[in-house]
Order: sequence, then structure tokens, then C-alpha cells
Amino acid sequence: MTKTRKMLRSPSFLLVLLTLLLFDHWVSAYLNVGDVLWEDSFDDENNGLKTEYWNYVLGDGCDFNNCGWGNDELQYYTADSVSVSSGNLGLTARRREEGNSRFTSGRITTQDKVMVQYGRIEARIRIPDVVEGLWPAFWTLGANFPSVGWPASGEIDIMEMGSGASLAAGKGNQRITSGAHWSDGNGNLAAYALHPDYYRALNGTYVVYRLEWTPSSLSTWVIEDSNADIEIDYSNADENGFLV
Repeated sequence: MTKTRKMLRSPSFLLVLLTLLLFDHWVSAYLNVGDVLWEDSFDDENNGLKTEYWNYVLGDGCDFNNCGWGNDELQYYTADSVSVSSGNLGLTARRREEGNSRFTSGRITTQDKVMVQYGRIEARIRIPDVVEGLWPAFWTLGANFPSVGWPASGEIDIMEMGSGASLAAGKGNQRITSGAHWSDGNGNLAAYALHPDYYRALNGTYVVYRLEWTPSSLSTWVIEDSNADIEIDYSNADENGFLV
């Protein structure tokens, strides 16, 4: 994955996952449309990951009474599964024992370091072949997640690949899940998602996955060769679930 970019205006918090997670940084400056608020090109090979932006997440979640990180994940997150080289962020999954897990992978967040709300959020990502059970994703969480938990914090899934349904249909590397999760006000999960099939397999090549976020709508895009190939529109989603 390379070039995670946000062209945004106010505060919230963002995650990227392949087993990578991103959270965002409070910003109060007034910007013009199109101004780049923050980006990381992963170009500092000598110093590796920029820890002024990113945090390592380690373990299997059990130390937080959340074994499997709430998703029945099989991997144990380690710092040596995260690398920066030649302008790329690498997250490597390995079959090896760590803790009580038989797999390791990498996860990083920008929690308490980079937080945003509204505008354009995009990342140029090369996903792996997911048919063996990998679950790459690019997503956001509300900045109040540590205090209110999920789903009250809200979640926007810009891109997920490798769902069970897509694998069963033989579309694991083509079917994109993009959607949102929030609380209905009574503490119950509310959700909205779409699952379009791309015209080709997306694994092995770099593609831009983009969120356009306004107070009244969410639209996500798959962009190849500077052309918007798929728009996934969420104008019917309850935007109040994502504001913090």
C-alpha cells in the first residue's frame, strides 16, 4: 500500500485494515476545497514508520478482553509484520506461532494523532489474493470509540474484500463491500452496505479507494488510471452516526 491521503476539514477518526488500521488527527484550520490536509507517502526508509502519525497495535486482543479483535481474527499482530520500503507500507501475514495464534500480521493506527471529519479520504492499495482467507480493508471509526465503544462510535467501511459470500460465489478478489455501521439510539447496531462486483480481479495491482464525505452523504469510489470506475453511493445512510 502506498500514499494514504486525506483532503479533509474537521475532526473524527479513521482506520485502515488489511490488518492495518488508521485513526486521524484533530484539525481546526480553515481550508479551501482541494487542499491536502495530511498525507503519508511512506518514503522515510531510514526511520521506518512515522510514529508521530502511527501507533503499532500488538497482540490478539485478549489483553483488552477482546480476543480476536471482535471479528474472530486468527492472527497475532507484531511490529515486525509492518515495513516501510520504496514508498510503500507493507503489512505481511505469516504462518507462524505467536502467543496462542498460528498466524501473525501487522496493524497500525493513527489514534490520537490524526483525526478528520468530512472531505476526501483515499488510499492507493494493492490487495493480496484473498481466496485463502485474508480480509483486506480500508475503514474509519469515530474518535470517541475508546469512550463509547462500537457501534456507538460509528464506522465507515470504504473497502473490504474477502467476505464469505464473495468467496462462495467465486468473486473474492472482485466483490467490494462498502458500507456504514452506527447505533440506532437504543444501543442496537444499524448498518447499510453495498457489494458491487468489479469488472476484473483487483488483487496484485494498485488501485485508489476513495471516500467522499459530507454532512448529508457518503460516496465511495474505486479509481483506476485516474478514472472513477465504480461509485458506491450512501446518500440514504444516517450520517449522524458518524459525527463526533
